Amino acid sequence: MTAPSPRKPEDGAVTHSLPEADTTKVQIVGGPISLRALAVLGLIVFAVGFWHGRQMSNLETRVAEPIPASPAAQPTISSTPQSATAAAAQPVQSSAPATVTIRMVKFAPKTLEIKAGDVVEWANKDLTPHTVTSSPNSASHELNSGPINAGASWQHPFEKPGTFPYYCTFHPEMKGVVVVK
Repeated sequence: MTAPSPRKPEDGAVTHSLPEADTTKVQIVGGPISLRALAVLGLIVFAVGFWHGRQMSNLETRVAEPIPASPAAQPTISSTPQSATAAAAQPVQSSAPATVTIRMVKFAPKTLEIKAGDVVEWANKDLTPHTVTSSPNSASHELNSGPINAGASWQHPFEKPGTFPYYCTFHPEMKGVVVVK
């Protein structure tokens, strides 16, 4: 491109003229997304999200059902005198611990009622670690599991009656209560 050359018209003012522009035509092949295409894409994303949310809520209600204990966990009583004597010498083990399942960033059941002396087990069936920590406003600060990794569990015995609220320190919206009678 060359620099403009000054010209003097008849009135004495100095003006500059530019060289003529190249008149090559440019054709735009792809343009911005139209408003209609953006609206259709938004509806598709909404529909997929809605369907996914419905499926996840259905999964949560199916998973919250309690799993019965296996027959192997039940104590057996033999009719032979030797095993009866051996069984009497061993302390009788209480029933299996009450279980709170951690799934979908929720404690299930949210409120658990047990008897004094019972043990509660928190089983993490979620994809991320969680904690079981006494609520700050709780009179008794005895629950502190530390991180419970995915697939792991943590147990705690409750010796005295009371109401024990707890939450997950990683996800403060996760809350639960153990009521000991």
